[in-house]
Amino acid sequence: PWIEYLHTGSPKIWYGIPDDHSLAFYTAMKQLVPSFCKNQKIWMPSDTTMVSPSLLVKHGVSVCRAVQQPGQFVVVFPKSYTSSICTGYCVSESVYYAPADWLRDADHVFQDIRDSMEPMMFPLEKMLFALASDANSTKYVLEALKPKVG
Repeated sequence: PWIEYLHTGSPKIWYGIPDDHSLAFYTAMKQLVPSFCKNQKIWMPSDTTMVSPSLLVKHGVSVCRAVQQPGQFVVVFPKSYTSSICTGYCVSESVYYAPADWLRDADHVFQDIRDSMEPMMFPLEKMLFALASDANSTKYVLEALKPKVG
């Protein structure tokens, strides 16, 4: 998941598909753009393609639309699919985040990335050791890390 903030400039148009429509989305994309869909856990590489939202709706996919104005945040939740379009020049920034309980599944998430041959910005071990040595890590985070790095 991530948060995106639009500092200034033109609005951004966002399209989103919730996790409970993942199967409908996958099925539609396999029919519409089969060469972009891999037969792996992470079946669509990041920043691959965009299909008209109306075409997805015709294939039974729930698609929502939002317009982000300067000074607004958009929060993208896990297991959702999004696409955004800038309507002109704009300045925005995004930051990824994870709740502490995400550490339970981190091994599986990183393994899915490896198995799907998606690019990784850093290895899991680097993240775990950075959290373990961070003076701001809470007791809860350190307890979750202990079986992974101990």
